[in-house]
Parts: sequence; structure tokens; C-alpha cells
Amino acid sequence: MEADDFTQGFNNKMQIHLEGSTAVWRTSRRGPISLALQWLDDTSFAVDWGPVCRQWGRGVFRSHYHLGVEGLLEDGKKFWMYAASRVGDTSRSPRRRCSLPSTGSSMPRVHERPGTFPKVFYINLARRADRRAEIDEELSILEIDPGHITRIEAIDAASCSETALECCARSHIAALDMAILENLEEALILEDDFQFSFSALDTRARWAHFVLQVPHYDIVSWAHNCLRPRSRGGEGHVRVRYLQTAAAYVVRRSAMQQLRDIYVEALVQQLPFDTHMTSISYDVQWYAMTPALGTQRPSFSDILHQHV
Repeated sequence: MEADDFTQGFNNKMQIHLEGSTAVWRTSRRGPISLALQWLDDTSFAVDWGPVCRQWGRGVFRSHYHLGVEGLLEDGKKFWMYAASRVGDTSRSPRRRCSLPSTGSSMPRVHERPGTFPKVFYINLARRADRRAEIDEELSILEIDPGHITRIEAIDAASCSETALECCARSHIAALDMAILENLEEALILEDDFQFSFSALDTRARWAHFVLQVPHYDIVSWAHNCLRPRSRGGEGHVRVRYLQTAAAYVVRRSAMQQLRDIYVEALVQQLPFDTHMTSISYDVQWYAMTPALGTQRPSFSDILHQHV
């Protein structure tokens, strides 16, 4: 915008960082400046450049690949390349003139419309085809892209020497290991008996509201029993002191290793992992949705060996 040659990057290292409904702009000499951001659909958004420069007007951004480089195309001609140091977090010059139309491909998760869910890992025993069908149905109702859903085969206590609860803990560790291996920014981990309590529209709306209100979370429990809040929190959420159940939670990369470590600690100390886990709630930003987004479906429990 301040250079005539769009084949060259800006010397001032212009950047934008998307934070919910706000875009934060900065250069090496100016900023940060918050800009109003409007989501137009699932893959595009508009930014009002007025606070930076009135002459720039309004820019419309869409996911785009240029010469194999992933970024955002502004107004069909200006290309913002992801910063190599923080792929998925920032969009950065160089801005290049580009005559190719936007591909319209899915944007990275951090650029998706609020309310979009993280990648899903669900834990399921090979012999529980009934539960697999049920959780697949739950996720399909929410219209989650099947490519963003991974089944984690649960470790079966029937074929090993550990208890069912210990095997469950190891299954959650396997889910976290997969999320860490894939270098995901965040992941939604579900047990196969989880069911949503609200409509797809309400679930998305409540999640979007939470993300905008609490952008700094590390872990968010979507289901809980025996909840003891640390504080009253805001509308639809509380900060967690203690809770039970690992049926459904979102965990960010910032807390994945710590959560994995506490699961391992529970195994070593022979403690129930799904109650011991919140012993890290003072070290991480752990929240719970209130009321919970879902519950555990009544069915036969392989841990308790009875219908619950």
C-alpha cells in the first residue's frame, strides 16, 4: 500500500494478526492498531483500513496459494504471505500483484469464522461399533468436515493387564500424542459416548461466544461433573478449580504436554486420571462451558461393566 512495486516485500515488515472479530495491524515503525473485521462467509473476511489510512478503504481477504506459497489474497490482487516463524498466526508481506483468482480453498483454522471447531479426535474401542456409529452421527449433525475427524482406537482392557480406567487414560495420551505430532494449534478430544445437548446452531453459537470472550484459554471442558469453579466467570463459562470427566474437552498446544504429563502421573500414582487432571488448573487457563455443551450418553460402560 506504500510501495509501487508489488513484487517486493515491504521494508517495514507489515503484519496483520487475526483475533476473533478484530485484526491487529503493525509495522516495524507503527502499531499495534486494532481494525474492525467482518466475516463474509466461511473462507473470507473484510477489514476496514480506516484507522491506518483512510485512502486504503476496505480490504476483502480470501485464502490463496501463489506459486505454491500459502497466504491471503486481498481484493483479488494483493498477496499476504504467512510469516514463516508463526505459520497460521500471522499474515505478512510481501504483498504481490497476482492475476490468479482465489482458489476458495479452506482457510487455516485461525482464520476461520468464529464457531468453527478444532480438529476432532474421538476415542473408540474396536469392538464398540455401536458407539462409533453414534459419535459419527453426532459429529455429522454439526457438519464437521470428515477430514478434520480422526478416530483413536482405544486400548482394550480385555486384552491387556491394566484396568479399564488405566487403558482409558492411555487412550487419551494417544490422542494427545497425535495432536502434538501433527503440531496442531488445538484439538477437540471426545470419548465415544459423548452427545451434544444443544442444536448444531446453538452449539456453534455458544462456542463462538466463548472464543470471543476468552481468547486466552488453554483447556475448555465441554462436559463436566462435580464442577467447582475458581471464579464466577462470564456468561456461559467459568474458570475451573476442579471437575470430573474427560468426555469432551478442547486443549490448545500450550497445554497439551502438561495435560499429557498429568495423565502419566495419574497412571504412575494409580489415581483416576479424569479427576486428577485438574490438579494443573492453577498452572493453565482451564475453563468449563456452563451449562455443558453435552453429556455422556446412557449406555453400557466398559469401565464400570454396567449400564450407566
